[in-house]
Amino acid sequence: MATITVKFNNKVLFIHPLELNKPVTIGRLNDNDIVIDNVAVSGIHAQIVSDETGFIIKDLGSKNGIFIDGKPVKARRINNCDIIQLGKHELLFNDHGMTSQVDMSMMNKNATATFSPDLHTAVLDTRNQQELLRTHNRFSNRVPMISVKLKGKVIYKHLLKKESATIGRNPVSAIVIDNTAVSYDHAVVVRKNDDFYIQDLGSKNGTLVNDKSIKNHKLYNGDLITVGRHELLFEEEGTYTIHETCAPSVEDSNYISGTTVINVSSIQKPSLTFIKGGKGKVPLNQKIITFGKSKDSDILVKGLMVGDTAAIIAEESDGYYFSYQNGFAKPSVNGQTVKGTIKLKSSDVIELGSLKMRFRLMG
Repeated sequence: MATITVKFNNKVLFIHPLELNKPVTIGRLNDNDIVIDNVAVSGIHAQIVSDETGFIIKDLGSKNGIFIDGKPVKARRINNCDIIQLGKHELLFNDHGMTSQVDMSMMNKNATATFSPDLHTAVLDTRNQQELLRTHNRFSNRVPMISVKLKGKVIYKHLLKKESATIGRNPVSAIVIDNTAVSYDHAVVVRKNDDFYIQDLGSKNGTLVNDKSIKNHKLYNGDLITVGRHELLFEEEGTYTIHETCAPSVEDSNYISGTTVINVSSIQKPSLTFIKGGKGKVPLNQKIITFGKSKDSDILVKGLMVGDTAAIIAEESDGYYFSYQNGFAKPSVNGQTVKGTIKLKSSDVIELGSLKMRFRLMG
């Protein structure tokens, strides 16, 4: 279930559920679906609508506008854990059944609110709005955690609240890293009394701690774990925000359920399963998936005759298309050589160089 959590001065006021195909208006007037009784909010300030892929927020000509990530927006698709600024209020958007940090008994308490008869809208200083947006609610407790980073940027933080946390491409892993350089079941972090240990699970590319290959290693504060192309920073006592423990966006198809990161796309979206040349499953989370011997390819393929970008799978409005790109080694689908582009059907078998994979429409 998708919800909007309305907050003021870091305090949760109420939670409003969102339903597909049911528009929701937001404003100060009491006939709105979400009523925010503050003069910085216009009478009818904004609207949330849905389509087949999610929810969109639209400004309805409000005085103070709508801000997301410190930027004013007129209409924008909202992603899981986006914080929307309306006047001095923050609206936290949760999607895909994510468990909130607030008691669900707060649901629909806006129905008992009292409303100001004053229809005047106070104009705010935009710079103050942006500063508020950058200041997310920070919990007072400090917990052990792993910050997942790619190219130096923190993607999200996983709280080590359980006795173990598996790491890998497997969609039921505690920490899902959806990258082909990461093995399906890559590693596991285990708590023993007050200490944490990381163990490699026979991964193809191995697990490094502070640039040294390990099989089983005790973790210390500040240790940097390398898994494929991702870095995982271990902190014995780290601080976090709601925003940081959420997946970065809906497009990444990750969500938090309690302290577990689950990759929805690997279950619901089309995927490729290795028959030869690798192990596990590759969910098609991107618009374009590249095959080749280039280190930047999404799926690495060995072979002297294989091109740097030998082939691609592209998502179009009516399905998925497989296309030959370059190299002397031509790919094939179901044993037929592909020299151009063909539309893929479920259970099609793709072969290229040392690689053999099966395409499935339903993951």
